[in-house]
Amino acid sequence: MGVREGRLSIRQRLWALALVTVLAVCAVAAVGVAAVLQGRTVATAFAERDLVALTQAGALRDALSRMGRHEMELIVNFESAPLADAAQAAWESAYATGTAGARALSADADPVVAASAARIGKGLASYQAGMQFFLKKMQSGAVLSAGVGNELMAPGRAGLRDAEAALPELVQRVSERVDQSRQDQDRRGRLEIAALALVALVGAVAVAGLAVLTLRAVTGPLADAMAAADRVARGNLAATASGSGAPREMAVLLEALGRMQQGLATLVVGVRDSAGAIDLSTNELAAGNFDLSQRTEQEVIELDRSAATVEQLRQASEQGARAAEDAQGLARAAAGAAATAAGTTTELGAGMRVIQESAAHIADIVGVIDAIAFQTNLLALNAAVEAARAGPQGRGFAVVAQEVRALAQRCSDSAREIRKVVSSTRERVQNGTRMADAVGASMAQLQTAVTAVAHAMGEVSDTAVHQRAHVQELLITVNNLHMTTQQNAALVEESAAAADALRRQTGALQGMVGAFVVPAGHALAVV
Repeated sequence: MGVREGRLSIRQRLWALALVTVLAVCAVAAVGVAAVLQGRTVATAFAERDLVALTQAGALRDALSRMGRHEMELIVNFESAPLADAAQAAWESAYATGTAGARALSADADPVVAASAARIGKGLASYQAGMQFFLKKMQSGAVLSAGVGNELMAPGRAGLRDAEAALPELVQRVSERVDQSRQDQDRRGRLEIAALALVALVGAVAVAGLAVLTLRAVTGPLADAMAAADRVARGNLAATASGSGAPREMAVLLEALGRMQQGLATLVVGVRDSAGAIDLSTNELAAGNFDLSQRTEQEVIELDRSAATVEQLRQASEQGARAAEDAQGLARAAAGAAATAAGTTTELGAGMRVIQESAAHIADIVGVIDAIAFQTNLLALNAAVEAARAGPQGRGFAVVAQEVRALAQRCSDSAREIRKVVSSTRERVQNGTRMADAVGASMAQLQTAVTAVAHAMGEVSDTAVHQRAHVQELLITVNNLHMTTQQNAALVEESAAAADALRRQTGALQGMVGAFVVPAGHALAVV
C-alpha cells in the first residue's frame, strides 16, 4: 500500500507548532523588553530629577536648621574663643551646604521650584551679610552680652526667616512631582501588564489551536494502530490496518504493522513445525541423560572408596611424621645433654689441674715451713748450750730455748704430716685428671655420635613431612575429583530435569502457537 505524499507529515506539523510557539514567546518577550526599557527610562528620569530634587530639598532644610542652631551657640559663647570658633566653623559649613542646595534647585526646570530656590538663596545671602556684621562687632569687642549679640543679628536673621518661609513651598512642589511620577509609573505599569497579557493570550490561543489540530491528526491513526496491535495480541493475524488518510509517518507505521503481521504469521508456522522436532529431540536427550546419570553415580561410589583409602594413608603418614618429629626432638635433646656433659667434664679437668697446681704450691710452702722449723731447732739448741755455759744467769733463757725447740719440733712434725697428705692428694688429683680427660674424650665421641643421629632423624622427619604433604595433595585431588563428579551428577540431573521441562514447554508452545489464526497462503486481508 502506497503512502500519500500530499499530506503534511507529523514532523512538519510539529515544526509548525514549534514555530508558532516561538513566535508567540518572541512577541511576549518583545512586549516585555519594551516595557522594561520604557520603565527604566522613566525610573532614570525620576531618579535624576525628582529624587535628586527631593534629596536636595531635605539637605537644604537640614542646613537652615543647623545655621539657626549654630548662630545661637555663637551668640551664647561669644566670650569663649574656642567655642565661638567651633560654632562659627559649623555655621559656615551649614551655610555652604544650604547655598549649594539653593543654587542647584534654582536651575530646576520647574518654575515654582526655581523661584522658591532663588528666594531661599537671596535670604541666605542677606543672612550671611548679617552674620559678617555680627562677627566684625564681636571681634572689635562691641558685643558685651548675649542680648547685645542677639540684637546685632536681628537684621540678618530676617533673611533666614525669608528662606525658611520659602522652603515649605519648595518641599511641597517637589513632593507633588514625586507623587505624580509614581502615579504615572503605576498607570504605565498597568498598561504594560495588560498589553503583555493580551499578547500572551493571543499566542496561547494560536498554539493551543495548532496543537489540537496536530493531536487530532496523530491520535486517529494511533487508534487504528492500537486496534491492529490488539487484534495481533488476541491471535488474529488475518487482518491489518490501512494507512489511507493518515499523516505520512502514521501511514508508514500502519504499513509496517501489516508487514509485521505477515512476518509473524510466517514465524508462527515455522515455530509450529519446529516445536514438533524439538519434542522429538527432547525425548532422545532425556534417555541419554538417564544413562549418563547411572554411570556418574557409579563413578561417585568408586571415588568415595578411593577417598577413604587415601584418608587412611594420610593418617598413617601424619602418625609417622609425628613419630619422626618426636625422635628428632629426643635426638636433639640428647645431643644438647652430651654437649653439656662434655663441657662439664672439660671444666672438671681444668678444676683438677688447678687443684694439682695448688697442692704443689702447698708442698712448696710446707717445705719452707719445715726448713724454718729445722733452723729454729738449731737456733734453740745453740741457745740452750749458751744458756748452760752462762750458769745460773742463763737458766731462764735455757727454759725459753727448750720451749722454742719443742715448738720447732712440733712444726717440723706437722709439716711432715702435711707433706704426706699433700703428696697423697696430688696423686689422687693426677688420677682424677687422667680420668676426667678420658671421660671428656668419651663424651666428645658420644656428642659426635648423638649429633649424627639427630641429623639422620632430621632427614627422616623431613622425608616424613614431604610424604605427608604429598599424601595431603593426593587427598585434595581425590576430594576435588569427587566433588567434580558429584557436580557432574548434579548437572546430569539438572539436564534431565531441563529436558523434561523443555518437553513440557514444547507442548505448551505448540498449544499457544495453535491459538493463532493464520490465513491460508499468508494472504492477509486489508480492513
